Amino acid sequence: MTLVAVSAESWTMNYFSDDYFTARSRWQTAAREHNARLESYKIDTPSPNDKPLSIDVAIFGNPTASKALVFLVDCMGLKAYLARRYN
Repeated sequence: MTLVAVSAESWTMNYFSDDYFTARSRWQTAAREHNARLESYKIDTPSPNDKPLSIDVAIFGNPTASKALVFLVDCMGLKAYLARRYN
């Protein structure tokens, strides 16, 4: 086995985005690369720099299936809206 030294800075640069908008774009790209259908739900409150915010959903497989596995990754509190909508 070969061990490679990796600095924390270089590791985080590869996996973590600097801001919400970069992270969102990377997430959307990854979802599309895996043939997901994307839906976006606008949040009425803008970001601190007045850019629009949203809750994004990637749907894989049959969207009319009777059961689904749901993963939520978000800012705390925002998931309640979608949980109520799809319950």
